[in-house]
Amino acid sequence: MLNLNSVETLSINYKIFALIIGLAILYQAYLSTYEETPNLDLPQYFYLMCAILCGVMSVIVGRKFNFHETFRTSYIALGISFFLLAFGEIIYIFYSHILKIDAFPSMADVFFLASSLFAFVHLVMNINYFKNKISKKTKIILPMMGMSIIITYAVISLNQIGEANLDFFVGLLYAVNYSILLPLAILGIIVSRKTELAATWLLLVIGIFFSSVAFEWWIFLEFFEEFSYSHPVNTLWIFGFMVITFALVKHLRVSPKIK
Repeated sequence: MLNLNSVETLSINYKIFALIIGLAILYQAYLSTYEETPNLDLPQYFYLMCAILCGVMSVIVGRKFNFHETFRTSYIALGISFFLLAFGEIIYIFYSHILKIDAFPSMADVFFLASSLFAFVHLVMNINYFKNKISKKTKIILPMMGMSIIITYAVISLNQIGEANLDFFVGLLYAVNYSILLPLAILGIIVSRKTELAATWLLLVIGIFFSSVAFEWWIFLEFFEEFSYSHPVNTLWIFGFMVITFALVKHLRVSPKIK
């Protein structure tokens, strides 16, 4: 069993968390005055750099826990998730700014969807490792939440376009993916309260949750052609990335031992 001999794993530095919230508010204030250009938009730079940073940090954490198969594999999987996200964003930029065509749906979606699968692997491996007892209420509510995401998407999108075309089915794939990932993230938040990683993994899962919400929100915006770089969904993404980065930095301050 893993023993984490560090006080850093037991608490959240609320001053830093407050700073992250403050930075997110300032970022949204900046976006509210931002004017989009035909060239690469600044928010895309932030998004891309944040995804790459989270990927690099995840791999570093995975190497730190190299002696522990579950943690090593799960954090490498998380790193791959962020790298796929970044690569998908590069393709998205290529479609929208180089080819000057609609980037949804496109090959970028393949990488975005694959990214969520590796995040799924990370969550499942850690939740399965901690093996905390899950209440019957939770077992009922979380699947219902997942189904509600799929049903809500299907009803709203079909009402909007009136037919099940390619856009609808690509969006449906996202809805199915996140109908699984979002409840898993919530389950991760629940089980993390009594784990050896305590607040450290709790922060990470909270970041994954907000990033997942942002992604699902973005799909609806893209589908209804309402997405813009001044929209709050961009700030929610960046907020999620900042929380994830903060959590991964805390992981590096853990002193692990095997007992």
